[in-house]
Amino acid sequence: MISKDKFDKIKGFKNDDSDLICKIEEYLTHEYCYTDINNIYKSIDEVKEAIKSTNNHDNTVFYSFFNCEIDIGKPVINIDRSEFDGKVDLSTTNVYYAGGKYDAKLKVYREISEGYTKYLEGKEKAAFILDISAISSFPLWNTLMRRKMMSIAEVIQDTSIENLTPEKLHKIIKESVPIKYINEEKYDIDTLICIIQAIAEKVPIEVYLVNEGKTSENIHLINEIKKFVCALSLDKAQRYDYIYDTVCKDMDEMFSVYGFCNFKENKCVSQRHKNLFNMYPVPKTDGCCFKVVRKCEHNNKDGTCKVKCLPCKLFTCPYLGKISIGIRTSELILLRSFFNNKQKRISLYKFYNSKEILLKKIINEK
Repeated sequence: MISKDKFDKIKGFKNDDSDLICKIEEYLTHEYCYTDINNIYKSIDEVKEAIKSTNNHDNTVFYSFFNCEIDIGKPVINIDRSEFDGKVDLSTTNVYYAGGKYDAKLKVYREISEGYTKYLEGKEKAAFILDISAISSFPLWNTLMRRKMMSIAEVIQDTSIENLTPEKLHKIIKESVPIKYINEEKYDIDTLICIIQAIAEKVPIEVYLVNEGKTSENIHLINEIKKFVCALSLDKAQRYDYIYDTVCKDMDEMFSVYGFCNFKENKCVSQRHKNLFNMYPVPKTDGCCFKVVRKCEHNNKDGTCKVKCLPCKLFTCPYLGKISIGIRTSELILLRSFFNNKQKRISLYKFYNSKEILLKKIINEK
């Protein structure tokens, strides 16, 4: 993303901004791997062979998310993308995030999705064949954070190496605007979510995933879809437990791998840049300002947590939030698909609670 000569110069600054650029570069260039290779194919021909080899699809309805008709040796109902896109203006990001336009979009999508359940009459199960290149990964991949990072990297790349100073770098990080989302000629991810949920409420489902490109973006999207399908296969109690644990694990991995908090000598980056906007206290031992702001009963002496508190996992301090570091609930497929607005608010704001207490609150808001 950033040329080697500029990257080397930035690393030479040896300050918090240069540390952040190193983390951004690592985040943007990370190569994703499949978490599970089952039911992933290189072409529709491979899918056709897989279906032919199992011989147990006589009572199966096949649905496809492809931009063209496909031949699998059996009748296929292709999801009509225009039927969804034609009802909603997808040109702005606010139809993808919490708010009136997003809620209105989901209402339309769910009504259309119900129409596809009519094909289930007399059938015992459904199978979906997904062309990953035909499905938009926004905002699961192009999160606000990723778009901000990409903007920072592009501005750095457009800045001459002579003008690249610590002061200039700080200004770039602070003032760069997240890259604007450009509507793609692809299936909206919410189309897939709504259709599959509507069908899964009626019959068991299975999913075949076609990925020719094998880019990190495609692999990430497949991993997210597999989490979604796994959650659908579970009963209510198991589903919420799975969602909770999976999201906690994903957030732990993101912050532990990339270390955006950038602790040094028991201070995080926010505490090293205190101002009127950021008045978090600086603890003397382990860098955990929460144990000073409020005595959390779940803190171990070393600052680690005794319980999985989802809001604490999702929390990003205002200092990092100002530069869009962090993940929003709508950017995680499990919370996007299964949590309503009240459940999302619990997941974001009910700090200092155990998993058991939070799950009870979340389930009660269903």
